Amino acid sequence: MKRLVAASLVLLFFGMGYSQEAVQVSDSLLTLAVTFPALQDTVPFSKVRVTGVATNAAQVSVNKKNVRLFPNGAFVTRVDLEPGMNSISVKAANGSSSTSQELVVFRPPTPENLPAQPTVIDTMLIEPSQNVMLIYGDYVNVKCKGSPGGQMIFSIDKVAKELPMVELPPAQADGLVGVYNGVVRVNEGPLNKPLQIKFELKGEDGKKEEAIAPGHVYIMPNDVPVVGKINKETSLYSAANGAQPFTKIQDPVMVHITGKTGNFFQIRLASSLICYAEDKDIDLQPWGTPLPRTGIAAPVIYTDNDWYRLHMRLQQPVPFTVEQTLEPASLTVTFYGADLTSNWITFPNVPTDIKQIGFSQPESRVLKVKIDLSLKQFWGYRAYYDEQGFQLKIRKAPRWNGNVFNGMIIAIDAGHGGDNEGAISPTGVLEKQVNMDWALMLADSLRAAGAVVLLTRSTDENISLADRVQIARSANANFLISLHNNSTTAGGDALAARGASTYFTLPQNRDLAWAIYPHLLKLGLAPYGRIYNSYFITRTTDMLVVLIEGGFLSHPEEELLLTDSAFMGKMAAAVVNGIRDFLQNQQKK
Repeated sequence: MKRLVAASLVLLFFGMGYSQEAVQVSDSLLTLAVTFPALQDTVPFSKVRVTGVATNAAQVSVNKKNVRLFPNGAFVTRVDLEPGMNSISVKAANGSSSTSQELVVFRPPTPENLPAQPTVIDTMLIEPSQNVMLIYGDYVNVKCKGSPGGQMIFSIDKVAKELPMVELPPAQADGLVGVYNGVVRVNEGPLNKPLQIKFELKGEDGKKEEAIAPGHVYIMPNDVPVVGKINKETSLYSAANGAQPFTKIQDPVMVHITGKTGNFFQIRLASSLICYAEDKDIDLQPWGTPLPRTGIAAPVIYTDNDWYRLHMRLQQPVPFTVEQTLEPASLTVTFYGADLTSNWITFPNVPTDIKQIGFSQPESRVLKVKIDLSLKQFWGYRAYYDEQGFQLKIRKAPRWNGNVFNGMIIAIDAGHGGDNEGAISPTGVLEKQVNMDWALMLADSLRAAGAVVLLTRSTDENISLADRVQIARSANANFLISLHNNSTTAGGDALAARGASTYFTLPQNRDLAWAIYPHLLKLGLAPYGRIYNSYFITRTTDMLVVLIEGGFLSHPEEELLLTDSAFMGKMAAAVVNGIRDFLQNQQKK
């Protein structure tokens, strides 16, 4: 008798990597495949998850400790890691037969507390680590780690000399002692020159140590403003590193650049609003290019079967943000570098959901346009520039005729694909394929319910997130449902992390995420949560969007469910039922 076994088992047995093709092996063949981590890997945690599959094994051990085998041959465990190189031995045995794999995992050294004596400076933690550009009047913040309990000072060439620094409490320094912080306002110094930052620490033993920051300070002239042009649609961030985007900005918007940190330009939108954008997305303009400023006329209102469109004339596009509120429903568009030139508004001669449009100018060159709406539920909006000016499209509520799915256009996005494989299960099952199988079942179920359905991908192909959104947008989709399955982190506990979850970003999508979630739990999946997060897909504004994580592929028991076609059919039905509940609730309003 023969059976199919993933070729990754055989290939990994010989150290050759992964494959999803199937090969035939004898039932009596003992095989072992470690699916995580790689044979040689780097993991920045104190523990590493070890997962894999053993065929025909009676026992599997990791570093000589026996681990549980699940019905499909999967095993999961965690191994402690010391800083540096770690050897992990995985062995499968059945009677006199055995096979093994040897892994090497590198754990990068983590910052450690230094003793008070002797006096030393840890050059691994000095900031700025990258060059900083600023203008007169800006502040420079510096940090340096050294022996605790000492006195540290810093100097910046031609700017500041021997300024005191304060030792931060451990709660403000990731639990470390000996992290010193300093700050200075730059009011003088040469322009466009690399200015060195120097630290000096005098320790408890009376000795002195010095260090130089890797990053330099550059002072930009502020008498002639620096202007940049956005060369592609990009995001603006509230900080240069690690921050979530808070708005998008598109070509050819001009921005006022007031500095740079690493690879991020600092942009001034208003007197009290600074943000950042990646330097590769901005082209610096010649000296003398005027700061972004425009006059904006009050909107002209158009309406069609699906949308209200508010068109506003202007001289040039400027940065803007949109804030959505519910109960009462409103959209507030804030333009930076704009003044109102006309407040004449003619409302359509037909009933609309637009109750009122108001204007305010909280500060010079900052214009707010607030649109109050009578909508009970936002169905989407889109704000953008085109050749005619600024456009704000607001989707109308559906007009139902019987079945709530009639007329609904639903885009289904099977997460990942092509080279982007997503999570991998202990037995080597790839998330991209599970997502695709789920998407095809969901598409069939939604069509049977009466919806018009399209897939952002129907094959195993690479497709960008922006293209996925555009496919849904081009079809005028009412919904975009993004399907994924989860995995714990490299250092996570694969037996603890489990369950279903739904994700939303915009307020308009909260009720949809709430409606789908309980139907997933009815299948017996653990409650991982209804979660606000900011993903590229869930930041889409012109349709209702929810991202669903069906279960954890990294958990062997949930892997068994996610690779069972009958259970995946129930997963598809759960999503349909959740959307139906949402639509029926909206129909009653």
